[in-house]
Amino acid sequence: MIFSSLSLAALLGIAALALFPSPQLLPPDKMLGDKLALLFLLVVFALANIPKLRAKATENRDAVTFGAFCAWAILFHLAQRMGPLEGASLGFPFAPDEKIVVPFATFLAIFGALAGAPIWWKNGGAFERFFVAGSAFLGVFAWAFLLWMGNYYAIGFDKTLDPSPVAALLLGLISYASLALCVRAATATEALRGAMLRIVPAILLVVWARHQFLPIEMPNEDLEDGS
Repeated sequence: MIFSSLSLAALLGIAALALFPSPQLLPPDKMLGDKLALLFLLVVFALANIPKLRAKATENRDAVTFGAFCAWAILFHLAQRMGPLEGASLGFPFAPDEKIVVPFATFLAIFGALAGAPIWWKNGGAFERFFVAGSAFLGVFAWAFLLWMGNYYAIGFDKTLDPSPVAALLLGLISYASLALCVRAATATEALRGAMLRIVPAILLVVWARHQFLPIEMPNEDLEDGS
């Protein structure tokens, strides 16, 4: 139970970060799609909390895990845009000049996945193991494919394919794989699944209302540049 609680705490931290995305990384006028997704998921989870449906849903771990992951994928997208703009970065040997700043939300997702590892690895079954193996395979395949293409597809006389997109892809795989495992650990028991169904609508409503009625203002210098 303690491991699942740590994963749930990491998810709540991600939801808190989703309230404060940086306007430099996610301008308020570009959030229509995010707000519509939050509203849609809010309606879905509100329906799932009808007593008879909630009783059925809490018995099905896969259903609750999938629904919760959909909700937290949107929250995670917003939380990643909190930044930081500068800070701890991740580098890869095939792209030594490309340093990707790791968002706070990614650290939380990785922490939650590692904290919940005893739950999703031992009690989760083949789904989690195939998920981890599939993510690792996709990352290795993308890296190997780009390196192979770089040997045969030159750009100009002295340049080859830029490997930096693979670095971003690998960080994305690590981030969302960690988030999925974090959610899986946080839905390990029927009691946790019931709690998840109750708290997700409240979180979605708070995050939607914050961005709908109290949007983050752009810094003055950005407004002056855009004028």
